[in-house]
Amino acid sequence: MSDPLSMTPNEASKKLIAASQTLWALIGDLDELERAHLKAKRIFDESYALAFRTVDGSVDQRKFSATVETMFEREQMDAAFTDLRRIQNQIRWTEKSMDVWRTVAASVRSEWASTSTQGA
Repeated sequence: MSDPLSMTPNEASKKLIAASQTLWALIGDLDELERAHLKAKRIFDESYALAFRTVDGSVDQRKFSATVETMFEREQMDAAFTDLRRIQNQIRWTEKSMDVWRTVAASVRSEWASTSTQGA
């Protein structure tokens, strides 16, 4: 990228608007991924409880057996959580990017304002 201060105020504003649109899209994805994670967690919890209840033996044997029997559900829950965390990280990055573009836009406006008053 070229020097941000060589941008016009409109170019800097366009960057901020683009980051804002990206943020809105990510927030929409976040809602879906939160639901998917909660659904996967409920499926895992229910599967684990059923597996634990149906196995005979000591508590430790039942825990071990339930853990082994529900490994697929656990992997699905972990994958949903990873997807959720990825979107959360992208949202944080986009918010920081918006902060940077706000600062750049303010600096560019200030620079243009001082240039226009010097020329007058």
